[in-house]
Amino acid sequence: MEQKWFLAALYFGVLSSIGTFALAYMMATKNVPQDLYLSSIYFYLHFQYNGWFWFVCTGLFVSLIPADLKNTKENKTVFQLFAWSCIPAYLLSVLWLKLPAWVYALAVISAVIQLIAWFKLVKLSFTIFKLNPRIAGFLKILFIGIAFCVTLKLVLQFGSVFPAISKLAFGFRSIVIAYLHLVLLAIISGFLLAYLYTNDLVYRTSKTVFF
Repeated sequence: MEQKWFLAALYFGVLSSIGTFALAYMMATKNVPQDLYLSSIYFYLHFQYNGWFWFVCTGLFVSLIPADLKNTKENKTVFQLFAWSCIPAYLLSVLWLKLPAWVYALAVISAVIQLIAWFKLVKLSFTIFKLNPRIAGFLKILFIGIAFCVTLKLVLQFGSVFPAISKLAFGFRSIVIAYLHLVLLAIISGFLLAYLYTNDLVYRTSKTVFF
């Protein structure tokens, strides 16, 4: 089942390149409308962070789950929810534009769907902690910390649909940078570190014995 996650990651990674091509075109023509410029940047970032990075890491995580029938069905549901909501979730990055009411509603729905998908994935992940003896001690704490960061990220993402919060988030560049650091450093990098140690892909020394 994890193959679908990896294929989706590749698809969203390629899709994100549209943002860079749009930026290149604007620079080449020396016509750089501010809204289009920012929208292209957020397009690239969204499909990199919430597409390419997220689906690769989730695919790796899913590979740790025993592939019995129940988990396969549940995994399929989680995948479909994240995959179908990823594209409209881009609208959450451009709420500062004057969007029609139905487009705004689509952004809200995508945020809700991703929250539902995440809690289903959390429920599914309990199987890993029960059946995988390699996840113990500090590794378990690390996974829990990553799960907390993902929850925080999705809650903040949902909160952005409210105008007051959206104005605050997009009005201060430091908040955007903090959000990107939360995703890349705390979630993506943290998970890759946990995955490497869980599968014994990193040589353990006395300095890393706590893992």
